[in-house]
Amino acid sequence: MLIIISLLCLVGIIGLAVSTKFKHRLGIGAVLTIVLLLAQTLLLLDTHTHWGTNLQTTQSQQTIASLVSFPGDNQVLAYRNVGSGKTRKQIYIYKPSSRSNKKLMTYADKVTILLERSPQATAHRIKAVTRYHYHNTWAKILYACVLNDQQVQKTTITFQLPAHWFVLSTQDLTKAGKHLKAQQTQMKAAVASEVQAYLVKHPNQGADPGDIQKVETHFLQQYTAKDLTRYSVKINH
Repeated sequence: MLIIISLLCLVGIIGLAVSTKFKHRLGIGAVLTIVLLLAQTLLLLDTHTHWGTNLQTTQSQQTIASLVSFPGDNQVLAYRNVGSGKTRKQIYIYKPSSRSNKKLMTYADKVTILLERSPQATAHRIKAVTRYHYHNTWAKILYACVLNDQQVQKTTITFQLPAHWFVLSTQDLTKAGKHLKAQQTQMKAAVASEVQAYLVKHPNQGADPGDIQKVETHFLQQYTAKDLTRYSVKINH
């Protein structure tokens, strides 16, 4: 409506300027000019400060899986750096499920990326989009034809990662894999020693192969996690 009012006022002012037949043309012209300035002021307020709107946030969540699994069921959210210096951004790479071969990517351009620890057993990607909305019908009518409604203010993507997940660049992911492979014999010996010491303290669990397997996985996860922590990006708790 403000755009239409502005156009009508402008046409009226031009018409009064080129015609001398109207009575009180100066007074009418002054009123039209004031209305035009008021309409333009309201349009500028909406354009620069989003006057007449409020913010609404919508969220969507999906489960994600690691590209690779390290010993002890340690998982990795991988990322690749793009660009350099102040323009450097990250592309985060993951899968929709452990059975899938499809790679999914999240590019950090114009998006805020958060890395958080989660007490859950599975990892999630949560996308929150905040948009401007006109808060009542009058505002919608007043700013008809203005494109600020539904305009995105910010987009935040949060990766919620369990304790056995780590965030590594693709380069560090390769380094970690090579290092763990080189330490494989030493790692197996260290885990076997830890399991043996544990079973001495808890002899009742030694009779069940399933319990022994859980103990082995636990110490293997700890051993591998120490190495992955050296390469991992810090994750907020």
